[in-house]
Amino acid sequence: MPIKRFYIKGNGKVMDVGLRPSLVTLGLAYDLKVATRNLYEENKVEVIVSGSEEGIKRFWEHVKKQDIRPVKDEKGYSVTELQPYEGVEPDWAYQVSASLMEQIYKGISRIEGVDKVLDYIKEGMAGVQETLKGIDEKFGTVAQRFGIFSDYAKKMSEKLTNMDEKLGGIDEKLDSLPERIAKAISKRE
Repeated sequence: MPIKRFYIKGNGKVMDVGLRPSLVTLGLAYDLKVATRNLYEENKVEVIVSGSEEGIKRFWEHVKKQDIRPVKDEKGYSVTELQPYEGVEPDWAYQVSASLMEQIYKGISRIEGVDKVLDYIKEGMAGVQETLKGIDEKFGTVAQRFGIFSDYAKKMSEKLTNMDEKLGGIDEKLDSLPERIAKAISKRE
């Protein structure tokens, strides 16, 4: 099977935008093996691909014509010409597993960030809830005179309580996410 190489050069971002996993996934559609590598100093991605000549050419043309980055950038990228690959053939299984592990790590890191944001939101909601409760206590006579405001404040408090209950279950879901990812991966194997 022929092995070819080309580069994707960034006018905009080509790293940390999901380009490499997209290349590997797109390669599957063309029945190709794909290995990728970020070349940070040059702001480009090396793509090594193996399969039929026709499949390689169609894959390369697809990458040239369509921006396949999941995270788009206003600036595009350019694709070099296909060249014969003359190096040592990549260990395709290692390439796929390494790429998968890298993406899992990035996902877990981002989930940890989401967890912090959710904690911040919960703290903020607790403060709002306390403030709304205090309004009824401090301004009881005002609440009686302006029943609509009181009803509005009570409904907001109820909605915040409901939202807090809904967010309460998200901690368990986030905690079990790495386990669920591992199960999904093992099912595919």
